[in-house]
Amino acid sequence: MEEDVKSFLDYLASEKKYSQNTLAAYHNDLTQLAEYVKSENAAAGRDLSEPRLNAELLSGYLYSLRERKYKPSTVARKIAAAKSFIKFMVDRGRLRGDLAPNLASPQVSKSLPKPLSVSEVRRLLSEPAKLSTIDAKRDKTMLEVLYATGLRASELMALNTRDIDLRKNTVRCLGVGLKSRVIPIDPPVSRLIKEYIDVVRPDLLNDEKEVALFLNRRG
Repeated sequence: MEEDVKSFLDYLASEKKYSQNTLAAYHNDLTQLAEYVKSENAAAGRDLSEPRLNAELLSGYLYSLRERKYKPSTVARKIAAAKSFIKFMVDRGRLRGDLAPNLASPQVSKSLPKPLSVSEVRRLLSEPAKLSTIDAKRDKTMLEVLYATGLRASELMALNTRDIDLRKNTVRCLGVGLKSRVIPIDPPVSRLIKEYIDVVRPDLLNDEKEVALFLNRRG
């Protein structure tokens, strides 16, 4: 089975163009699977020249992972690697039938993002001011708008110039489900946006018809 693992890793490297870190993770996870299968087959007196993967072995492997008290995310990763390997083996005729359904992944809870402290926010907002480039001035405006409005990054990037009302000091955005909402902003942030629109944005603009508020150097 070690040769099959090697062939699979070669496939991931040459065909899928996976990174070295990803390949290393697959190597570690599948080596663990191969060693378990080899050990169990040897104990049962089976021929070790064949893969000898079956539903019983996979169930035992899954149980062994849980016995080692791995985190659910680690177990889920190892199972995902095993499923990909099994599919590879089936596609190449090394295994009969898809055994992947015998590997049930655990529920992996999503951790809530950790909010930044006030000092971290201040430090983040002050970073672009250390440079005097056009990009830095744009980035400062983007960060200030994010902090002042609570917009998602995707909502910020979707803003158009017509979404800014400098007279009323408001920003209009389309959120989840294309629901529109109007967010008030403080006068200092409004003035910063005006300066960006009047001074910075024209230097980034390549097409006069472009309506996006925040631009990169390609417009």
